[in-house]
Amino acid sequence: MPKTQAMGIFHGRRATETVPADGRIVGLATIVEVRPTNERSHGDRALSLHLLVKLPGEPPFVATVKVPATMSTLSQAKRGAKVPVRVDPCDRSVGMEWAVAV
Repeated sequence: MPKTQAMGIFHGRRATETVPADGRIVGLATIVEVRPTNERSHGDRALSLHLLVKLPGEPPFVATVKVPATMSTLSQAKRGAKVPVRVDPCDRSVGMEWAVAV
């Protein structure tokens, strides 16, 4: 499986959209591993999330996303959790959809 490095958080969109106005593909990721980092993001320590990303009609791929370790993120970033994501079809960068419930 190809591995993708990505950063980003996207909020407030429906998980049922497959090709939203921003051109990203909506999919579902399973958090495989959560690791703290020594990096900071928006003043908070960052977490590195290793994901197994599934998009409609495509084989799953592995991605790593760095997100701020906020109280909200810490409560949701658990191994095995399913999280809606958006994937750029050109560079395969992955953005988390924390605000969308699964």
